Amino acid sequence: VRALAQAKISLVQAVETAERHASGKATSARLEDEDGKVVYEVEVIGSNKATQVKVDSRDGKVLSTRADEKEREAGDADKSEERGEH
Repeated sequence: VRALAQAKISLVQAVETAERHASGKATSARLEDEDGKVVYEVEVIGSNKATQVKVDSRDGKVLSTRADEKEREAGDADKSEERGEH
């Protein structure tokens, strides 16, 4: 509850920012406290890749992005199966 009280932007605003930044659609989002800093963590899917985008809950700026390893590995496995590889 305290984290939510510290947030100056809404979850909707954070999702919109993350979707623009990662060029995709959000599949999940949550508010987290990371070492005293409240951030939105948004998972975005686009162009056959998943990206985790962290958005500052106070000013709406993107703090970091990273490819989601699990999604990327799953996508690689799907491609191997399509080519008949096992």
